[in-house]
Order: sequence, then C-alpha cells, then structure tokens
Amino acid sequence: MFHIYHDLLSDPEATYTDLGPGYYQETRIARQIRGHARAIERHGYKVTIEAIDPGTGELTPIAS
Repeated sequence: MFHIYHDLLSDPEATYTDLGPGYYQETRIARQIRGHARAIERHGYKVTIEAIDPGTGELTPIAS
C-alpha cells in the first residue's frame, strides 16, 4: 500500500484507477476456469468455454 502512495505522490502525472469491488473475485474465478480447462486438455480433450445464464440455463455472450 505504501508503494502505491509513494508512486502517486512522486510522479505528478501518475493517476490512480480503482479496479472496482469485484475485480479480484472475477480474476480468481477466471484463473480457476483456465486451470480446470488446462487440466482437462492434458487428458486429451478440447475445451470450449461458454457462459450460461444461471437463471435460464441459456448461453450468454462473453465480453471480449
């Protein structure tokens, strides 16, 4: 945390961007998904990941 303060105060052109409350949760989930997909691929399978709407079970578009 101190490192962030120092960098922001020592560089007048530096800016701070809040990543949002769900950033780390989303990052952790994405990392788990990639890890599971790699583990399945090591067993000789091809993995395609598509998001579904939990309420309806229908496919939802994935944001790039």
